[in-house]
Amino acid sequence: MSSSLAEEAASAAAAATLTRAASSRCLLS
Repeated sequence: MSSSLAEEAASAAAAATLTRAASSRCLLS
């Protein structure tokens, strides 16, 4: 786990963004 809640939230947001981007690419192609 990260040392702070801010880091946890940032990591979760980044992962969600990457997942959404990958899903969009798969659906478009």
